[in-house]
Amino acid sequence: MEYLITFNAIGTKWWINIFDSVQENKANQLNTNVELIANDFESKYSRFIKTSLVSRINSGESLKDIPTDLHNMLNIAEKVKKITDGHFNINIGSALENFGYNSDYTFVETENNTNRIDLGGIGKGYLIDKIKDYLLENSVEYFFINAGGDIYATSNFNRPIEFQLQNPFDNSESIGSIKLINKAIAASSPSLRKWTTANTKKNVHHLIDYKSGEPVNNIASVFTVADSATNADVASTALFVSPRELFNSIAEELKIDYLIVNSDKTFEKSLNYFGELNK
Repeated sequence: MEYLITFNAIGTKWWINIFDSVQENKANQLNTNVELIANDFESKYSRFIKTSLVSRINSGESLKDIPTDLHNMLNIAEKVKKITDGHFNINIGSALENFGYNSDYTFVETENNTNRIDLGGIGKGYLIDKIKDYLLENSVEYFFINAGGDIYATSNFNRPIEFQLQNPFDNSESIGSIKLINKAIAASSPSLRKWTTANTKKNVHHLIDYKSGEPVNNIASVFTVADSATNADVASTALFVSPRELFNSIAEELKIDYLIVNSDKTFEKSLNYFGELNK
């Protein structure tokens, strides 16, 4: 009997479908512990929680003991910064705050925020992998985790699981599908996270090229496939904000495949991308 866990964390809805037969007491324990893992992660690494470790760093505090998860994410961020020639940078939190995307959601453009990090381009995938590892360690073998469209799937008893790819021009439709088995897919698109600044009336979104300081508008959506949700997540953001001449090296270094939907409705994909587009 399929078992479903749902909750909200890091700004999105989570669905965890478990296909294994799970006794009720174990199912309840899994549910409780998965939510604890997610809530603990959010309390430490969300830029929107003023007591989080990220917010403490952004306020200028020096942390004496850096948790392993934070150390790992910072190392990944530094690696991807180098791969992308600086177009991806977790210091993008400064630009997001300056465009009004802050803990109070003022959406008022300012020029006052500096030296602020944001782990949004890494954190969701990293958390998916943490929850995936917890389930596997607790003898749950067949499942998928869907965190607002970023997904890790083992299988449905060794059968691939098919997912639809959301159309960035019409969120009620799909542009294609992909079948996953022991793989992750991540998507980056401004379609659900864009706003007009309250004071300057500037149309912006959260996918910003750190080097230009401006949102990238020539891409509508990026889908990436990888063995880990962490790599899929960070690669989708890295590809979105980087120039095309870096796409192949990003894919090679992070061991991912990709589908890119351009703003002019054209497509491009890596050689081994195995999803299908609607005809």
